[in-house]
Amino acid sequence: MGILGNLPHTASAKIRSTAVDQFGGQFETLTTVFTGKKCWQQFTTEGESNEFGREGFRVTCKVYFQEDPGITKEHVVTITNPQAPNPEEYDVLSAAKPDGTVGLGVFWRVLLGRRTTDA
Repeated sequence: MGILGNLPHTASAKIRSTAVDQFGGQFETLTTVFTGKKCWQQFTTEGESNEFGREGFRVTCKVYFQEDPGITKEHVVTITNPQAPNPEEYDVLSAAKPDGTVGLGVFWRVLLGRRTTDA
């Protein structure tokens, strides 16, 4: 069975929102959108990182889903790799887009990264 029917990683997503405390101060909250969605994580090349990076963020990987995961730049995604001891959390840097370059059908690709500043 190829990668199409056996995606090796799982993803969980949370959406960021701003809430107001009892004193009028704002703070960020995270609400779970989905957990355990099968995916395939691939690390980006230096060229992809430079092409798709944006100020204050560094593109580190791309994740492929079998269907549109419905996530945007307002989400945070945690990837679980059965070969690694700890799940890793990333900021979503692009909305999901169809990608046929995998050669096994169309997947939905999302670029993920990390903040490099507090901006």
